[in-house]
Amino acid sequence: MASGVDSQQDGETERTRHWHPVRWVGRCLARWDWLLAGGGVAALALRASIEAVPPRPWWGGAAAVVCLAGAFLFRTSISWTPLWLCWLYALWPVPAPAVACGLALVAAVAWLARNLEGRRCPMLVIDGLVFLAALALYVGTLAPTILPADSGEFQIVGPLLGVAHPPGYALFTLLAKGFSLLPLGEVAWRVNLMGAVTGALTLVAVGQTARRIGGTPWAGIVAAAALGFSTTFWAQSTTVNIRALTVLLAALSCDCLVRFLLAPAGSREGIRALTGLAVSLGFGISHHGSLAFWLPVCGATILWHDPGLLRRLRTWPRYLLAFLLPFLADLYIVVRAITGAPFGTGELVDAQRVIDHLLGKGFGGDMFAFLVWDRVLWERFRVVGNILAFQFGLPLLVLAILGWIGLAWRKPKVAVLLGGMWATMAFTVATYRAPQSVEYMMPAYVPMALCMGYAVSLVGQTHSIRQANMPGRTRGPAPTGVRALLVAVVLWPVLALGYANLSGYVQLHGDRSARAYAESVLLNAPPGAHILSNWHWYTPLLYLQLVEGQRSDVEVTYLYPQGATAMPQAWAQRIVHELEASNRPLIVTNMYPTYADLPYRFAPAGQAFRVYAGPSRDAPPDLVRVDADLADRSQGDARSLIRFLGYQVVHSSPVRPGDRITVDLAWQPLVPLQRPYSTFVHLVGEDNTPLGQRDQRHDAAVTYEPGEVLVDRYEFPLFLTAAPGTYRLVAGAYWQEGDAWHRLTTGNGGDAVLLATVPVVPSTLPPVTLHPLYRPFADGPVLVGVDYDDTLPAQRRVYLHWQAGDRPAVARLYGGGNVLAQARVPAWTGRGYVTTALDVPPGVTALRVSIESVGGGVALPIRGVWGIVGSGSVALPRSAADPHYLPFGGSIALVGVEASPAWNAGKRERVTLRFLALRSIVDDTVVSVSAEGPGMPLIQSDSVPALGAIPTFKWVRGSQVTDVHLLSVPADARGEIELALGLYDAFTARALPPLDERIARLGRAEVPLRRIDIK
Repeated sequence: MASGVDSQQDGETERTRHWHPVRWVGRCLARWDWLLAGGGVAALALRASIEAVPPRPWWGGAAAVVCLAGAFLFRTSISWTPLWLCWLYALWPVPAPAVACGLALVAAVAWLARNLEGRRCPMLVIDGLVFLAALALYVGTLAPTILPADSGEFQIVGPLLGVAHPPGYALFTLLAKGFSLLPLGEVAWRVNLMGAVTGALTLVAVGQTARRIGGTPWAGIVAAAALGFSTTFWAQSTTVNIRALTVLLAALSCDCLVRFLLAPAGSREGIRALTGLAVSLGFGISHHGSLAFWLPVCGATILWHDPGLLRRLRTWPRYLLAFLLPFLADLYIVVRAITGAPFGTGELVDAQRVIDHLLGKGFGGDMFAFLVWDRVLWERFRVVGNILAFQFGLPLLVLAILGWIGLAWRKPKVAVLLGGMWATMAFTVATYRAPQSVEYMMPAYVPMALCMGYAVSLVGQTHSIRQANMPGRTRGPAPTGVRALLVAVVLWPVLALGYANLSGYVQLHGDRSARAYAESVLLNAPPGAHILSNWHWYTPLLYLQLVEGQRSDVEVTYLYPQGATAMPQAWAQRIVHELEASNRPLIVTNMYPTYADLPYRFAPAGQAFRVYAGPSRDAPPDLVRVDADLADRSQGDARSLIRFLGYQVVHSSPVRPGDRITVDLAWQPLVPLQRPYSTFVHLVGEDNTPLGQRDQRHDAAVTYEPGEVLVDRYEFPLFLTAAPGTYRLVAGAYWQEGDAWHRLTTGNGGDAVLLATVPVVPSTLPPVTLHPLYRPFADGPVLVGVDYDDTLPAQRRVYLHWQAGDRPAVARLYGGGNVLAQARVPAWTGRGYVTTALDVPPGVTALRVSIESVGGGVALPIRGVWGIVGSGSVALPRSAADPHYLPFGGSIALVGVEASPAWNAGKRERVTLRFLALRSIVDDTVVSVSAEGPGMPLIQSDSVPALGAIPTFKWVRGSQVTDVHLLSVPADARGEIELALGLYDAFTARALPPLDERIARLGRAEVPLRRIDIK
């Protein structure tokens, strides 16, 4: 009887537990898991489509039906819980496409991680998918044709089996030759393809190593994606270069070392791993000697793991032979030096020079050049941090640090190995005097990516540790749903990095500037001409000759640095020598201000310049004639002084804001000129406001002969605030007296000559901004960003970035309830982006913007959540203290300045600049920081950004770079000085103008930054 009562009580207890409210809700949610997940995805898709510009609710409705149908069909076979995250966007307070995409991506990754957990997938399949995805990405953004500088050299030595610059890169050359034989595209593209294949293989190797360390496929995926999306690795995987092969061999060496450390000491697996290490490291060092600095770290960790290796001497010959065999590839250089390669063997005339070439002894003086304990060395170490931020961004750097800490706790030998590899390479690069440190650091990115991958494997382990210390709890893994969500959160910054870099490499994929330059110079050169070139353009010119067989009658000579002689002086001396030694037509790629002291004339020749020993009286045959005479009627003289003969516009049409316009203008003095004159070409609107301009000063005008023909090149970018429309391209001349300008006039009284009309259309890419937004107005534009600039004192410029609407509108800027400024927002049918600039007092911080229709003055409502229309204005984000957003040349913006307001005489003072890349850059730009005051000599620092570590032609769209300059203040300096900034092209010394008409009106090449007191 008692047992029956007990049994009945147990049943009541079971039913009570079964109907517990919390558990009942949990079971209902689990039962309707598919509906909640499908509904969340449907709600996100529907809201995003309604908030799109223009709205597309039909697209969102179709996506919602598909999501719900898919969830219903597979409701029992798949876990749908991670997709509940999509409901968060349904409650998000403002329209935000970036948030919607981010939530959808995190939810999708978490859903994949949850459903793939526990399912066995062959590692070969994962590696194959990583390889194919990486290859597709890199081929899709591959450089399409010839490349300049070193890449151009490799496009020559590969197909022709030549010898590259020291140390020769024999293995790379042989592989490049194989790729050049592929029956695909032009030869340059085939050789570029080697970078894509090498990069994809590197990611496979890194993924395998991360899986070994972390024990989960997601560790390998995160590590491979983080490295593959990093800025410089992506760049090197879309061009032909020796860095990609260096990183591949570094990754293979790292994988062998990790296999060795994870295997029992003295085991067969350890022996195979050590042999593989010897082979891969041998190939790596024979290819690029920088990997030799890893030898101490490798040796220390090997002996730490297996100290008995010192007693097993009989195994040493095996490893030594495996290490030395790869160096046999260098015999290729010896053979080519004897047989005579068609490129790069001019100095390989004896055994000693061949050995010096193989050892790269010419670079020996640069190694550890900064290893002097002073401020420069400290700044070089800080540059390493700048390089890493340029590569990965702060979130991934934090992830790498967390991963390394986890390794140090659980696998200290692997942590020491990866940390030692990174530290060794960072120290070597910081003390190495060479440009492009961002590329030399590439082997160090491999251990960093592995640490990021290991951070993913820590996702489920912290939960296990916490459970182990709780009474009554059993040790176990984290719940699969939580683990899947954490994996997605970790992967999010990796994918965000890839998204941020994608548009930049898509832009570079369409860049053919190197071929355009080389063809314009070589194919248009006179018969038998001699071209003096810098290294940047020397290799594309030689590629056309040696690989494509074009214009063999032209001689191309590389003018290399001449020791202590500055490059402008070296070029001037060589020009004098060539013209005195020969009467061949001479063309130069570099244009320096020092040429003004030479008794020669320089005229555009393609995109280079032809040097004439004396005045020329023949106008170029392909000019558009204008034949307009100009006179100085302000002085009461009606005589014609200057005649504009014609022009040639060298740019694609239509033009977009930030694009460069190039104009060649031919003119001649009609009488002996009595003073220096300046000529100009401007692009102006209806009210003659310039949207782009370039002035050419002729200080030697008094020496020009009447009737001689001069041809000037005017290259200038279009202002970012240029609205869509058709503008006038005009030319003129003037002379200056103090601060006054006196323009010459035409016969009808005009002060400029109309050359042509230029159509301008909006940009197709959203602007690069420090404050991205998404604030749509009904039947109007979308505010997509705002930036502030306080470069000029007592005035703040506010840049408002818009996605143009179908109808024009007026933007009004409010501060404290008052209208501070207004500007017209142009319309554009289709997807286009425009920028407007408004000037407000500097003290106003709380700014709001509203939109009104043109003509009617009716305020346009704001389209808010779920497309609901509401009234009011948009609050702009607050600016930082002393904000900057000053565009230079349409490609670079100054976004930060740090300098002490008081400097000490006799000390070295630090100036920190921050730049933002507005587009991917293919030019080499020099940053010039100067300080000058009354009675004090000019203090100046001209250098490639980041102390030479990150040249501008390595920047992609959206890159932020910190540039440090150290200025030595004279001991006798006193008073107040002005700090100024200028940017100019490294080869032509042509200034990159600031795209701000207020600064242009100052008539200065430099931008004043601030006043500084000298103590």
